[in-house]
Amino acid sequence: MHRSLGGPWKFFQSKERIWGRLFGSGFVTPEGTEVNAKSELFQNYPNPFDQRTLIGFRLAKEGRGTLSIHDVTGRTLRSIEKDWTKGYHEVRFDRKEIGATGVLYYRFESGFFTDSKKMVVLE
Repeated sequence: MHRSLGGPWKFFQSKERIWGRLFGSGFVTPEGTEVNAKSELFQNYPNPFDQRTLIGFRLAKEGRGTLSIHDVTGRTLRSIEKDWTKGYHEVRFDRKEIGATGVLYYRFESGFFTDSKKMVVLE
């Protein structure tokens, strides 16, 4: 016998809400408004990569911030500092503009959020 699930299970009936839940952006109302949104730096894709990669991040509020790529010694290879809007952002990097291979680190830093992750650039 099939039974309808109520309560919190109703959350999964909206595609927008499922997307928001899966990608850590918080809950999304039927009107598309985010509730409990948080800032988050996502793993680059693809990783490892040999040509180009995409770094995505979500900001809970707007503000000045820096997305940077560093080698294992801490040397900055590439940096983008600007005023970012609230919401989801994607930045594409080509291996040639990074100028290094091997294990690298990328970091987003602002007055309200800081996080870093590891990526691998193939030769």
